[in-house]
Amino acid sequence: MAHQRSFFKADMTTRVDAALAREAEDAKNERQWNAEIDRRDGRQCRACGKRTNPDEIGLLRGHRAHIVYASAGGGMEPSNRLTLCPRCHQDEHADRLRFTADGRPIDAAAGLEFWRREKDGHWFLSRRELAPHVLDRD
Repeated sequence: MAHQRSFFKADMTTRVDAALAREAEDAKNERQWNAEIDRRDGRQCRACGKRTNPDEIGLLRGHRAHIVYASAGGGMEPSNRLTLCPRCHQDEHADRLRFTADGRPIDAAAGLEFWRREKDGHWFLSRRELAPHVLDRD
């Protein structure tokens, strides 16, 4: 027997129902992505190596920061996010820390270069990764 479609208003899906379903799906994806970021980065700041915990409150709190800001079209997926300690995240927003990928597209799952700005305005390479937390020791 085929299921008959209901025409009662209470049984119909509304825009609000659809929006709530999308929000629930987005939250589920973000939880999965955050767990993937924590596994990949080992809950350490990628820029300085400091141990962090994104679930903490206060100084130990880590930030899952965007490489390409969401406002500039960057997504929430793990390839566009990395763990930073509060100080490095603040430096990044204040244009005292930059990420590059040595000519490749920037991807948090690959190695990154971390550049810091000195007080005189000159940039220096502070850390180079071959892969997440595998440092180039040249």
